[in-house]
Amino acid sequence: MLEAYTLTINALNFAEKFRVPVILLLDEVIGHLREKVVLPTLNELEIIDRKRPAVSPKDYQPYATDESGIPAMADFGKGYHWHVTGLNHDQAGSPTGKTQIIEQQLTRLLHKLEPYCDEITLYQTWETDDAEYLLISYGCSARSSLEAIEILRKQGIKTGLLQLQTIWPFPEQVIREFTAHKKGVFVPEMNAGQLRLEVERTMYNKELLQGINKINGELITPAEIVNKVKEAVAHA
Repeated sequence: MLEAYTLTINALNFAEKFRVPVILLLDEVIGHLREKVVLPTLNELEIIDRKRPAVSPKDYQPYATDESGIPAMADFGKGYHWHVTGLNHDQAGSPTGKTQIIEQQLTRLLHKLEPYCDEITLYQTWETDDAEYLLISYGCSARSSLEAIEILRKQGIKTGLLQLQTIWPFPEQVIREFTAHKKGVFVPEMNAGQLRLEVERTMYNKELLQGINKINGELITPAEIVNKVKEAVAHA
């Protein structure tokens, strides 16, 4: 639950700093979870304020960028005016049909976050230093995965967990780093394998990958994960 609290703050910080929409994915299980948490004080939290224009309202261009690639965003009601549209537009926000300007703006949006991927990518790891088998999970499935690695290690199977906290931009380099030199990689998730497909696209040795899926409305249990890993170990 503390993670849900802190990630919500991170999501708002990302939206403010990078001027992008951020989707916070919370599942029903986490929404109904009850447990004791100790929340940080306001002084312990990092709160990011958006970059604001340093020019006068008459010189303001809401989609003009500097070397950061992130346009400054004025507050509504502070004398800055611009046209807000879903159409292709120029740096001033005015709709345009000029192909060169359209391509320039869309290319900027496409690559805007690339320099900040390391900052945006959030994840946690458990028992990965000596792991021969790796679980990759997120959300409530990560809790079952965490208990599963504890059970497997007691049975002599060195298993670790990579819990993804952000899934876009997809952490390709992180996946490659943690899946290297493993005997098996498993993706427990409560859907038909959407995350597994992204992991498969990213991994070097795709033959080691297996999905652990459940779509009947019930949680993936630690025992189901344990059995899947032990089955792979037995056939290795």
